[in-house]
Amino acid sequence: MEAGDEHFGSILVAANGEVLAENRNHVSGGDHTQHPEFALARWAAKNISAKD
Repeated sequence: MEAGDEHFGSILVAANGEVLAENRNHVSGGDHTQHPEFALARWAAKNISAKD
């Protein structure tokens, strides 16, 4: 919230419970597509195989 963003975050967790990635809102710059769930989806598309 100190950065001017809303107080929301997301965590991407593997089936075994391992935390793979986490992120928070980054919308204070005016780009309202910078929600954490979108950021984690983009991260997953780049870093996790379709099999996993």
